[in-house]
Amino acid sequence: MHTNWKTILLLLATCCFAGCTKTIEIRHYPTFYTPDLKSLAVLPFDNDTLNKQAGHYLADRLAKSLRVNGTYKIVGPRELASRVGSARLKELPPADKQAAAELIGNLGDAQAFIIGTVTTFTSAKYSYRWRYRGYGQYWYGHDPYYWRWRRPINYYTHNEGRVRARATLVRISDGSIVSETTMYAGGTVFAEGDPPYRTHDECLVEATRRAVDQLIGRFAIVRRRVRVRLDKALRTAGGRDGDKWIITDRFDLEGEPVTALVSLPPECTGNRFRLEVTESGRDETLLEEDFVWSDRQRERQIIIAPKRLGSSPAGRTFAITLYSEYERIVSRKITVK
Repeated sequence: MHTNWKTILLLLATCCFAGCTKTIEIRHYPTFYTPDLKSLAVLPFDNDTLNKQAGHYLADRLAKSLRVNGTYKIVGPRELASRVGSARLKELPPADKQAAAELIGNLGDAQAFIIGTVTTFTSAKYSYRWRYRGYGQYWYGHDPYYWRWRRPINYYTHNEGRVRARATLVRISDGSIVSETTMYAGGTVFAEGDPPYRTHDECLVEATRRAVDQLIGRFAIVRRRVRVRLDKALRTAGGRDGDKWIITDRFDLEGEPVTALVSLPPECTGNRFRLEVTESGRDETLLEEDFVWSDRQRERQIIIAPKRLGSSPAGRTFAITLYSEYERIVSRKITVK
C-alpha cells in the first residue's frame, strides 16, 4: 500500500496547531464605540424593492433585535411614527441626513439614528422533475414475456430567500456619519429537497435575520468567539537578551523578576482580563491584576517580583493563570529557586 506522507504530515501539523489554540468568548466592540453613546433611533429603511413593506419590516426587526442586544436605548420606527407621524417620516429624503437629524433631535430621546436602504427582498420557489440517466430498473408488464427498462422519475423543489441592505449611523448633534456598512448585509438562504426543510417564506425570514445580525455586529456590542494561540497568550520571561525576552519557567529569588507576557488578538479590544497567581495545589490567590486589552499594544508586560509570592517562596511552584470575563484561558507554572 502506498503511503501518502504529505497527507500524514499535514494532518499532524493541523493537530499540533489545533492543540496550541483555544476558542474563547469575547465582547466585540464597534470601532467607533464610546460609552457616552447610549441611545439610538431606527428610521424606516428606504425601499428599492417591489415589496412595499420591505423597508419597514427590516427596520422594525433591527429595532427589536437592538433592544434585545442591550447596547443602546432604542426608539423604533413604530414609536417614531406614532410621535412624529408616518407622513412626515415618509417625506424625509433618504439622502438628507441633516433633515432627519433635525426631526429626530426634536424628540430629545436619541443621540444618533440609523437609516438605510433595502435593495433586495425576494423569495422564490422552483420545482423540477427529471429522470436519472445513469441507471434504471427492470419493470415487469402485464404480459409475462414482456420486460422493460424504466428510469424512475424524481421530483425536486428549491426554495430561496434573498435580502440585501445597507445602513448608516448618523450623529444627531451635527449630522455627521459615525459609521456605515462597507458591504451589503444579508445574503441568500435556500432549502432543497422533496419537500425542502424550509418554505420560501421561511427562507426569506432567515435571510432577514442574517441581515439584521450583520447590522447589529456593525453598530452594537455583540458576543463572538475568537481563536487564541496559547503559546503566545501567556509566557513567562526572566529578563531580556538584547531585543528578545528570555523565556523561562525557573527564577532566582534574588535575580530578575518574573515578567508575564500577555499577547491577545486585536478582536479582544475593550475586553477585561485578569491575571492571577496562586501556589500550586492551593486555592489562595497571592497576586491579581485586572486589565483591559487594547489593539494599540501587541504585548502587555506584567512584572511579578518573586518576593511578593510569600514569605519564603524559594523551592516552591506557582501557577500564573490568565482569565477572560467568562472563562479560564491558559495557565503557566513557574518555580522559584
